[in-house]
Amino acid sequence: MSTPNNDYWWWADGLYMVMPVMTKLYKVSGDQKYLDKLYEYFMYSNSIMYDKKEKLYYRDAKYVYPKHKSVNGKKDFWARGDGWVFAGLAKVLKDLPLNDLHWNEYLSKYMNRNLLVLLFGLAVAFSSCKEEEIVPLEKNTNPPGKVSNVSVTNGAGNATITFSLPSDKDLLYIKAVYNLANGQQMEVKTSYYGNSLLVEGFGDTNEHEVKVYSVNRSETASEPVIVKVKPLENPIWGVYRSLKALAGLNFKGTNPSKADLAIEVLVLSKGKYISTSKNIYTAAIDIDQSVRGLDTLSQKFAITIRDRWLNYSDTLFTTLKPLYETVLSKSTYKEVILPTDTPQEYSNTGVAKMWDGNIIDWPSVCLTKTTVLTPQWVTFDLGKIATLSRIVVWNYPEYLNAGRTYYYGGNLKDFEIWGTDNPPADGSFNNWVMLGKYSSQKPSKSAYGVQTSEIMLLQMPA
Repeated sequence: MSTPNNDYWWWADGLYMVMPVMTKLYKVSGDQKYLDKLYEYFMYSNSIMYDKKEKLYYRDAKYVYPKHKSVNGKKDFWARGDGWVFAGLAKVLKDLPLNDLHWNEYLSKYMNRNLLVLLFGLAVAFSSCKEEEIVPLEKNTNPPGKVSNVSVTNGAGNATITFSLPSDKDLLYIKAVYNLANGQQMEVKTSYYGNSLLVEGFGDTNEHEVKVYSVNRSETASEPVIVKVKPLENPIWGVYRSLKALAGLNFKGTNPSKADLAIEVLVLSKGKYISTSKNIYTAAIDIDQSVRGLDTLSQKFAITIRDRWLNYSDTLFTTLKPLYETVLSKSTYKEVILPTDTPQEYSNTGVAKMWDGNIIDWPSVCLTKTTVLTPQWVTFDLGKIATLSRIVVWNYPEYLNAGRTYYYGGNLKDFEIWGTDNPPADGSFNNWVMLGKYSSQKPSKSAYGVQTSEIMLLQMPA
């Protein structure tokens, strides 16, 4: 990330391995560099192993035609590898902001990677068809039967359409086609193994018409079944009504449907509202996030809620004063040992290991006595008088099942932070003030000892 090099991704499955991680890192940190580097690396990959004519990726840079050919002298594609790229692009589009400059480019590549293209590309590579021909394997021009027993369950900004499949043996998939209020035509599909479709992206509660088609392996579609849906209120409105913009640019609200939403923050500059480039992206039920790094002068802000389909709430206008923040220099920190403090479990761990800059290796941790079952505490001196706005506590990844696991073992679960400028020499809590009481929660809500990619991403320093 910190080098000018961009030649890292030269094999197809590498795109699946890394691209979604970069959009996740952007989502967690809000740092634009992850999206910039993602596009730079993606363009390099396309330049060396993407075949524009076939709209397929070669296995890696060593398999590019005509330097490499199949046993019958044709282009040699790896269907599974193209599947990895397809899956990677799907994950990227899920987390990529809709206002990203390169959204349409990623979407275009994704749309070219659908299942039929993969199947037809495989047929080209391993049959005697002409190289430029990509056609269905079957030629049945008789349309399949329609879906039947259709029912609708309306949801927040969406609707689930359930149906019975026709009995055609060459049925391939069911698709729904509909338009959003902004005129954008949407299309969703499910294979013949499914019996429902989720149509989403609605910004209103009006009735909408959805056309449902059956499609066979020859890409012949049935006559449409017209389905009426009437979605419930889009989640952006509930979040908008609950949103509280507080001093310091802290935002609190509720998102009971856990919808993927953006809180867009604009600031008044030279008579017009412009983006602060510090949007908040969240799917949390309880929203409690802050925008930082802005000028500490009192300013006028405009806040609006947006979903992935560019549906916007009304705008909340307010005047707020961002908080001043700066990282305290750890060079002034020092351990203070008071009579009632809990000693370390090992001689090579220590209180000062909490701020030594190493957040992953043993024994760079503070580990108090594991046999002490009552509340225990340690003390350290910041080296200066300061007003604390937040504190970061890094989890130590315990070794478990040949891997590393956060939120496990001796990591903090429930804890308090106390402060004083005059600690009693006897180790009592006289003169101390409780600054906060906290509970460490796994973002994934997974079971104890279960690790997820979301947890791993949140443990990475921004």
